[in-house]
Amino acid sequence: MTNPTTRAAGIDIAKHTLEFAIHGLPIHLSVENRRPGWRRLVTELRKAGVARVGLEATGGYERGVVGYLRAAGFTVLVLQPLQVKAYARLHLRRAKNDALDAVLIAACTAAIDASPEPPDARLAPLADALTFVEQIEEELARHQTRLEHIELPRFRRLVMADIRRLEARRRAELRRIVQATGSFVPALLVGAAIAVASAASYLFIIVDKPITAMDMDMVSPAVRASNRR
Repeated sequence: MTNPTTRAAGIDIAKHTLEFAIHGLPIHLSVENRRPGWRRLVTELRKAGVARVGLEATGGYERGVVGYLRAAGFTVLVLQPLQVKAYARLHLRRAKNDALDAVLIAACTAAIDASPEPPDARLAPLADALTFVEQIEEELARHQTRLEHIELPRFRRLVMADIRRLEARRRAELRRIVQATGSFVPALLVGAAIAVASAASYLFIIVDKPITAMDMDMVSPAVRASNRR
């Protein structure tokens, strides 16, 4: 169960800016995604009594602010985009801009049980790999939607070639994840959507059990080696 007295905030991450909102309060602000902006963010979050902050994994733009917020004493949940989308579908909510994305992320963060402990840093390579697969799937969805509105055969062939290329890349990345993690991610997940959760600020592959620290001693080097290939 979440603590109803714990105020949560959500941050929508971009390369140069952070849009943040505080759940239950009409506070929506934008700051730079660098140290001066992070300092202002901490000031505003403390002023509002925020203890827990959620943001989406972006593949790298979030790392600096995540470390800064954790060093400042906040509980930070790095959510996979799949989690936020699932929450939005469940609650029939749809974000249309960065400010509304931040509101949605704040609401999702408030609804998730969170551990005060930071996640195991060895999970980062696996989280990056899964985020990359999700980004490929988003590109696929955009191309498939585009195809529905194209009639000229030449343009359809071009888009279908892009779809095949992205599907091949997705299969290759899923195989790399399975090979790198061995028995910890069953082969049956290849070609299927990988469900990811980061409840309690830990990343879990949804199988029979969470990945443990012992697992990560084996998984993390393998994922890093796979990503270098």
